[in-house]
Amino acid sequence: MSWDTPESGAPDHYFLELTNTTTGQQFQWNNIPGTATTKAKYNQNIGDVFAWKIRGACGTNGTSWATSFSETEYYILGGARLEKEELSKVELSPNPSRGIFNVGFEVPRNSTVDITIANYLGKEVYSEQFNPQEDVFKKSIDISSNANGIYLLTIKTNTGLINKRVVIQ
Repeated sequence: MSWDTPESGAPDHYFLELTNTTTGQQFQWNNIPGTATTKAKYNQNIGDVFAWKIRGACGTNGTSWATSFSETEYYILGGARLEKEELSKVELSPNPSRGIFNVGFEVPRNSTVDITIANYLGKEVYSEQFNPQEDVFKKSIDISSNANGIYLLTIKTNTGLINKRVVIQ
């Protein structure tokens, strides 16, 4: 993982979070020096999908302030950063809903689509894999048996990964 240092207000240290979305393993570093611009995590498997985010903090004897976490970056180990081009146009409707909503987006033919939905405690409430034969993926999803609240919808294809908030009211 590599990042640029801020143009002003350089932090004393960084907080870095890394998740191997293939295995579910999570890693955290809470005291990376503010002069650092990279961090390596060894003993991982080539082809696994990773997500990471970072934030800066100040305070030599603890943290007196911290920035918000950066946008999450996704990549495949041994490959390129996962671009979200086709996934940038994901349509969710209605959202908010009563737990039944439609999801749609363009997808390359003969690709694999993994959809998971988790509550904000991280408990998975829905998971399904699809192999669409059309250029547009459309699916009605029913999670109405779950409590009202905010859920995290994760869509992963061969070419990208994106997270969207789903609200049940």
